[in-house]
Parts: sequence; C-alpha cells; structure tokens
Amino acid sequence: MKTRTILAKEVTPDMVVAEDVYTYSGQKIIPKGTTVSHRTITKMKLYSITQLTIQIENEELAEVDNPLEEAKELPNSDLLAYAQENKKKALANQKMGDEYIKIIQQTREYTQFNRNVYESAKKLEYSLSTFIKKAGQDFDKNTLINQTKEIIMMNQNPMNTFHILENVREYDDCTFIHSLNVAIICNTFGRWIHMSKEDLDILTLAGLLHDVGKMAIPENIIKKPEILTDSEYSVVKRHPNRGYHIVESMRIDERIKNAVLQHHERCDGSGYPYGLHGEQIDDFAKIVAIADIYDAMTSARVYRGPVCPFEVIAMFEREGYEKFEAKFIIPFLEGIVNSYLNSHVVLSDGREGRIVLNNKNALSRPIVLVGRELVDLSKEEDLSISRIA
Repeated sequence: MKTRTILAKEVTPDMVVAEDVYTYSGQKIIPKGTTVSHRTITKMKLYSITQLTIQIENEELAEVDNPLEEAKELPNSDLLAYAQENKKKALANQKMGDEYIKIIQQTREYTQFNRNVYESAKKLEYSLSTFIKKAGQDFDKNTLINQTKEIIMMNQNPMNTFHILENVREYDDCTFIHSLNVAIICNTFGRWIHMSKEDLDILTLAGLLHDVGKMAIPENIIKKPEILTDSEYSVVKRHPNRGYHIVESMRIDERIKNAVLQHHERCDGSGYPYGLHGEQIDDFAKIVAIADIYDAMTSARVYRGPVCPFEVIAMFEREGYEKFEAKFIIPFLEGIVNSYLNSHVVLSDGREGRIVLNNKNALSRPIVLVGRELVDLSKEEDLSISRIA
C-alpha cells in the first residue's frame, strides 16, 4: 500500500491514517489505521498537527508528495499567473489580520488592559518567586486579587474581555500571563453562575496560583518547540505536586490548594497526578481545569498558533462531557458563546458574517448572517467558524 504525506488543510473524511500521529509532547492522539472523520480533523486542529501521512490506492497520487510540485509542470506564463494569484490572496488575508490587530491595539481600552496585565504579571512573578525562594513566606493575597479585579473592572462587557484576551494571547505564552488569564476567566465564570463575593475571590486566587508548580520547571522545557522527551514530559507532569508542596503550608483556603493539585484531574479518571474520578475532585479544581484548557487552547504557543474559540467549544462538546462536570462545563460554554453573540466571524469557506443566534444543542455551530442569508451551521456539516473577525 502506497502512502502520501499531505498538509492538514488537505485532510478529508474517509482517508485512512498510515502512521501514528503524536502531539508535540509525545502523546499519541491518532492511531495508525484510523479512518478520518470530522472529529479527527478537529483533533488535528486542536493539537496543531500540520501534516498527515495517509494510505492511498492510486499510485500516481503517491508520487506527488507536495501539491506545488504539479505547478512546476505548468508553462512559465501560467506558473507566473499561478504564483501572483496565490501571493495576492496570501497578502490580502495577512493584511486583513494585521489591520484588525492594529485597530484593536490602538484603542485606549486595549493599551490600558495590556499595561495592567503585564504589570500584574510582573508583580505576580516577583511574589511567587519570593515565596519559592523563602519557604514559608506568604505574599499579600488581597493585593493579587485586587490587581486582577482592576483588570476585570475595565471590561464589564464579557465580549470585550474575551476579545482583548485573544489579542494579548497572540504574542505571549508566558506562564504568568496564562495564570492571569485563567484567573480572569474563572472570575468571569464565577459571576455567570452567581457565586458569592467570598467564593469569587477564592476562585480568582485559585486561577492565579494553579500553575505555581511550573515555576520550578526549567524554561528550556516549558518553551521547547519540539516534541518533549519522556523524561521531560514526566517533569512537566509533576508540576501539580510541586505546586501543592509550595502552597501546602500557606494560610489560604483549602479549595485553592486542591485546585493547584487537581487541575489536571478529569472526571472520567483520565487525568493526573492521581487519576481521580468525579466527586474525588474539588469543585474549584474542576472549574480551574476548564478555564486552564480554554485559555491554553485559544492562546498562541511556541509549537502552534491560537485555536479559534469555536473549535475549542466543539472539542468540549465532543469530548468534554465525560471529562468535566456537566454543572460547570455547560454554563461555561453557554457563557462563552453568548459573549460572542453579534461578533463578526470568518467561515471555513472564506465568507464573513455576524453571529445572530446561538444553537443551544450545538453551541459551537451558531446561526450566522452572511449578507442577507442566514446560515445555520448546525445544519451545515462541512462548514464551521474558522476565526473571530
């Protein structure tokens, strides 16, 4: 049987995977012999798999590993036209994205938000570093909470908060920025489910501290763009235990300590470090876990770009109801999609439109107004939202 390596964007349902597919950290996510489905394609996007080796029956196709090789056979005049056309399209798309980012970054709201995020991140880094170096020394918890609240209060409109978070994410994957993002998302979600002020503060601090254990991991591992070795991955997986050791003796709510230790546990027992199930996991840890994954997937990383929020929502819909508590994941996803109501989006076929109505039973597939046409994505299996415009 012949094989061919193709780009991720060329992958279609019913293709057969010829080689095991691994994530950057060395986890196998698609076994050899898998028949590609829409779920497989979504998983590839979520883990930023850029290419796939497939089985093919047509030997002529097997000889062409790169589609652009075919262009070399074109007459010079046709080849020039081909190159100019594709370059023009690429530049147009890049220009559109650059212009959008410039508009956002020039707003006073963005500038102030960005400044506060980085100032808070520096203070958080200093406070946590001091605590790690001087075991037993507490930091000012109220100051950290108030710094986060100042950022949140700038954006009372949830849509603005998530739009600005996306632009901050695009160029910084620092552990401290991630911690602040998770804290902001936790705070927003806590308000969605009408938490008391006291619980909201505790949840916010849990978000801030959940990854404190990563501070003990060498930077060359955290920011490594290649696949981690087994030993490196085992070091990363120990960060919940390391974090718990740091906060164990602190005078803070037990739910914060549990969130630090358990934010990688999953309700179906597939998480780590202890493989806990359902009720064994603290509720606050369950919430932080959801916020942690949402921010990690929608943020840029050294090994991939940011994933569209609606692709992440689709992943949660397909796989999340077993791994995450329904009483938390459902209102979280509903809150996210409600935040994007009336947002302008780009569909997978290149058309642009505006989200006008959400589908409660298919949250990742709302109804989009494209020109004068209403496109119900829940009825369009081959169409989806590729990015927020």
